[in-house]
Amino acid sequence: MNRNFRRMLTIIEDSNAVSFAKKFEMYDQSRQELINLVDKCYRIHCLLAERYNHETGELLNSIPNSGLISSQGASNVSSGKISLPLLSKLHSSKQSNAHVSSVGSRQLKRGVSSIGNNNHFRGQISKNPAIRMMVLALTNKPVRDSSSSNFSNYYSDTQSDGGDDDDEEEELEAELRDMIVKLYIQLEGDRVDKALLEEKLDLNVLGLQSQQPVISDDSYTQSNDDDGEELQHEGTDELEAELRDMIEKLYIEMEGDRVVSMVQGGILRYEDNAHDDDEEFRQVRESISSNVDKALLEENLELQAKICRLLKDISSLEEYNDESYERCELLDEALSQARLERVAAEILFASEVEQLKSSIVKKNNDVEELNKILEAVAAERDQLKARVAMLDADPYKS
Repeated sequence: MNRNFRRMLTIIEDSNAVSFAKKFEMYDQSRQELINLVDKCYRIHCLLAERYNHETGELLNSIPNSGLISSQGASNVSSGKISLPLLSKLHSSKQSNAHVSSVGSRQLKRGVSSIGNNNHFRGQISKNPAIRMMVLALTNKPVRDSSSSNFSNYYSDTQSDGGDDDDEEEELEAELRDMIVKLYIQLEGDRVDKALLEEKLDLNVLGLQSQQPVISDDSYTQSNDDDGEELQHEGTDELEAELRDMIEKLYIEMEGDRVVSMVQGGILRYEDNAHDDDEEFRQVRESISSNVDKALLEENLELQAKICRLLKDISSLEEYNDESYERCELLDEALSQARLERVAAEILFASEVEQLKSSIVKKNNDVEELNKILEAVAAERDQLKARVAMLDADPYKS
């Protein structure tokens, strides 16, 4: 400011004017403008002097006398008010970026936390025997069915119970009708109906009674009481034997039907178990397929992330390759230019060498001429020395 102030004054004082009148005219024309410039420079100088901190050597941010300057743009720039919105925007952008990065990391953690769910499923397969049996059936391994063994044990028990019943024939004879009714009730789908069985028994009894002789005469009956009693006793014995045989046949038939019904029940139970096992196998297969789909989806997401990272790496490598190619081109240009400069320098050096060689030859020639002159001078000197010696020896001859 001081230099500019002095320069203005020197311009005013040292104006190129021919005469004083011309100088006064020029000064009068530029007087007001120069005064304004000098006043403005002086005010700026005073303002900077007020803002200057002598302890730290820096300018203060506040402007004590901002009204001295007409333009407010310089004061705003120097005070740093323009930088405040920019700083606030920068801080807000940093906060938004941090929020986005934190949300992305949480989503990534959620994605990464759903990977280890197959261990629980494998434990359920190892703990569930039905599922394990289905897996063994799929792998063509023999599985021992427990229902067949249970059925064989039950059938052997029933046969042993039948042997005990054969030993107790007297009790069975006493409770024949009740036993037949109970056996009929226990068997479902029996071919023999209760009424038909009772009717058959009644018909058998009536047939045996009809075979006995009928005597209407009282005298005949009285005379033949002993024979009638014997015949009646024989008929009852035959009836009891026939009933016993029939009961045994019916018992064997009903026992066979019972075994058949038990087998059919076992088959139905086995079919139900097979249906349940098929349902469990279907559920297991669906769960396995869902878990496999989840694992494939997670693996697909991981592969997509890896592909994105690889694409970014490839793009960065391509950019680096382009930069390296540009650098190589620049180096090639510099190398070609250096080669041209070297060729020019070699040509220049060759010309200079030729000039130096010619100058050396010329100087050698000059040296030889000088040597010849020196030899002539030396010979002349020797002659003069000899003459001087002769004169010194005989001074009067001369």
